[in-house]
Amino acid sequence: MDLLAECSVFASVSDSGSFTVGAAHLRIPQSVASRRVAALEERLGGRLLDRTGKRATLTPFGRIMLPRARRLVELGYEFQRDASRALLAPYRLAVPANWSVIGLAEVAATAQADNLALDYHQAHPAERDESVRLHTVEGAVVAVPLGESTWSFPLGVASRDGGGSHPLRVASLRPYRGLPAGNFRRVWIDPEDDIPAVRDHLLRFRDASGLASEQVRVAPNMTGALTAVISEDGLLLCTQRQALDLQLEWRALADISLYRSYAIRGPRGSDTERVSAVLQMPIESAFGAEQEEFG
Repeated sequence: MDLLAECSVFASVSDSGSFTVGAAHLRIPQSVASRRVAALEERLGGRLLDRTGKRATLTPFGRIMLPRARRLVELGYEFQRDASRALLAPYRLAVPANWSVIGLAEVAATAQADNLALDYHQAHPAERDESVRLHTVEGAVVAVPLGESTWSFPLGVASRDGGGSHPLRVASLRPYRGLPAGNFRRVWIDPEDDIPAVRDHLLRFRDASGLASEQVRVAPNMTGALTAVISEDGLLLCTQRQALDLQLEWRALADISLYRSYAIRGPRGSDTERVSAVLQMPIESAFGAEQEEFG
C-alpha cells in the first residue's frame, strides 16, 4: 500500500507541476507529498522529479516511470472496487428442490439483516453434491448422517384425510389376507429422500414388515407423488412443514425413525462455517417444526 500511495502522489504532482497543488488534490499535506515522492525515488533508485525550478518537472527517468506508476495506481483502484463488489456479491447456495418459495424468502430476508445475500439454486440431492464438486456454487445444503447434521427434520407421512392424529405404524399397511391384488395404500418417497439413509432404511423395513414390494415407491417427481396421494389415497413421506405447505394432513411414524438431516458443504475457502452459523436458526424456523407438534 505504501508503493501505491507513493505512485499516486508522483502522478498527481507530475500532472500539476507542483507539490502544493498535487498534495491538495489528494487532500494530504505538502510535506507528506514530498516525503512520499522521496521514498519512491529511494525505492526505485533514481530521481523522478526535478525540484530546482519553480515547477516540479519530470526527469528522463521520471518520464519513463510515470506511465507505469499511473497503471499501478489504476490497478490498485480496480482491486479495491473488485473487493467491494465481492463483499456485496450474493452467496450462491444450492438448496433442496422441495423447499418452499416462502420459506426460502424468509431465510433470505433474515440472512440479509446479517449482511449475507443469498442466490438460491434449487436441486435434488445428487445435483447438489455435484455442484459442490464442480464448484458451481459456493455452498450447498446436502444430506449428511444424523450425527453430523446442522438441521434434522423428522419424516412422517401426509395424506388428504390424515387418518387421525396418532402416529402411524407403517407395518399396519401390510395387506391382509383376502385383499384384492394391488388394493393397498402406497408410501411415496419424495425425490429429496431418494438417498440411502432414508430410502434403503425404509425399503428394508418394508420387507421386514411384510409389506408388498410395490407399497413403497420412489416418486419420479413431486407432481406424480401428489397425484397418487390425491387419486389413490396414497401417503407421501415428508416433513410436517412440507405437508403444511402442500395442504395435506401429516402423521408421525410410530415404528420407524427417519430424518432429513442436512449440513452446508462447499469448496475449500467458501466460508461455509459462517454461512451455517448465520442460517442455522432461519432454516430451522422456516422448514422445521416444534417438537411437541409431531411427538
